[in-house]
Amino acid sequence: MTITLKSASPNRQSTFLIVEDQYLARRAMARALRSAGHLVTEAEDGDTALGIALSNRHDAIVLDLALPGKSGLEILRWLREVSRVPVLFVSQADSVETRLEVLQAGADDFLVKPVDLRKLQLRLENRQHGHGNAEHGRRAE
Repeated sequence: MTITLKSASPNRQSTFLIVEDQYLARRAMARALRSAGHLVTEAEDGDTALGIALSNRHDAIVLDLALPGKSGLEILRWLREVSRVPVLFVSQADSVETRLEVLQAGADDFLVKPVDLRKLQLRLENRQHGHGNAEHGRRAE
């Protein structure tokens, strides 16, 4: 099943980094964002992701919590030392404690897997346009 999503801002190509070790999940997210007109870079492990994130500019990063190499939380902590790029976490871990830990570390949003591709795109595009949760600018599903 292919889902085609329309971009809310067709005149500007946004750049997103998708960091997900599960191949099919990563490809589905990347394909959906590309079909909406966005540029997407992909990484399958924490070490590769950190290198890409620190050497390239992205409008937002979609980051899995559990990754080979550096964890999503480790990557976020490194990023927050040098950047305020929006970071949206995706994870199967859906406990309140996990969500709070990730948000307190500086994440901007949190989605529980399996991720609805339309929701992912809207959350990323809303981040770009300065829309977010009124409560501290952060959301957790």
